[in-house]
Amino acid sequence: MNPKNADALNNLGTVLLTEGKNEEALALFEKAHKLKPDSTDYLENYAHALSETGHTEEAIRLYRKVVAKHPDHANAWAQLGHALYISKQYDEAAASFEKSLAIKADQPDVLVGLGLAEYDQGKMNEAIAWFEKSVALKPDDFHAAYNLGRAYYGQKDYAKAAANFEKALALKADFPDALSGLAGSQLSLNKTDEAIATYKKLVPLAPDDANVRFNLGTALFNKGDYQEAAANYREAVRLQPGMAHAHYNLGMSLLRLNDTKAAQAEFAEAQKLDGSLKAPAGNAK
Repeated sequence: MNPKNADALNNLGTVLLTEGKNEEALALFEKAHKLKPDSTDYLENYAHALSETGHTEEAIRLYRKVVAKHPDHANAWAQLGHALYISKQYDEAAASFEKSLAIKADQPDVLVGLGLAEYDQGKMNEAIAWFEKSVALKPDDFHAAYNLGRAYYGQKDYAKAAANFEKALALKADFPDALSGLAGSQLSLNKTDEAIATYKKLVPLAPDDANVRFNLGTALFNKGDYQEAAANYREAVRLQPGMAHAHYNLGMSLLRLNDTKAAQAEFAEAQKLDGSLKAPAGNAK
């Protein structure tokens, strides 16, 4: 009835964005912005759609316009921080998240964003502090618990890492990244049986991930279950034939099973893929 109804265009764009129809939403927000270029609400929505559709640098430019007009707009600072994080401008992302939190402190998702910006710069102590604040504000957020576990793992505090991965899994049992983190922590704590059980839970959730099979194989090898270790290394090389260390570890498992000929073939393949991987002394061709 009125193709130039900017409010209707903006509202329809918002609905489409919540439905994941990002490209359609972007076109509508662009039209609304052109009709009312002075509206910061439309500008912010347009920037958000740009960010969601991968036009990150343009989104950053528009978010900067929004916060220049409204420096007390906590959400705009948070969205700017998110766009900067995506573009790997971690220092600026952290600064934007901090400005958002200075305006409105109780934002668990923004605390997670700030923690991630610090984590990706290797600032584990700072990351842990922000993730812990987020968990305290929103204890049912499995992502916050998971990221806190990652940060503790980065500090090699495997006990605290495992505890937080377990919290994440209590909130979302089918969370592959948390299972992987928990299994890795358990291995580092020499809890081999627990690590094997965790990796076995992970396998059906990530059936095409060669690294999962490789890590399960390693846990089984450490336990001395060479037959099952070999089976998992074989699956790893089936999924990713160029995984040199999987060939090498398969060779080591086969040696323990006294299958010298098959082991030599795996060592040869491993060395072909990675020249630094040499067969153990006495087992070269």
